[in-house]
Amino acid sequence: MEHTPTPWQMEKGELSSTWFIHNSGSEVCMVPNNTMYQEANARLIAAAPDLLAACEKAVEHLETKAMGLIHV
Repeated sequence: MEHTPTPWQMEKGELSSTWFIHNSGSEVCMVPNNTMYQEANARLIAAAPDLLAACEKAVEHLETKAMGLIHV
């Protein structure tokens, strides 16, 4: 699966309360100030590549374990 290269960082706008997610200066997305969960949403988005990697490792581990349980 392809996505914008990591690492992703989050930064609050200087002139607004909008949060920006970027990687080495390239903007990934922005989270506007329209909810009380704005910062939490920005943190979750910034963590997305790490969460994907953890899920892929978990699936690989579970598939390996399942193969050990199957007797052909």
